[in-house]
Amino acid sequence: MKVKEVIAAIEKAIPLPFENTCDFYHIGDPEAEVTKIASVFMADVEVIRRVAREGVNLIITHEPTWHNGLSLPLWGEEKG
Repeated sequence: MKVKEVIAAIEKAIPLPFENTCDFYHIGDPEAEVTKIASVFMADVEVIRRVAREGVNLIITHEPTWHNGLSLPLWGEEKG
């Protein structure tokens, strides 16, 4: 199953809108085949290293990835 298919199945199973939320796909190839999935509270560096060693290639995390409410990497972008 591809990453985008896993995400579509999750969205279909949860009867809530995903528009205008912080719940979205961030990084990687949505066409990649999923080998293993990890559901974690926070995807810090040690968690990412551990799940990578275990063959996980899809992480679903509760906490924002980029350390702000909407989990957007705005801190690295120029304002203008």
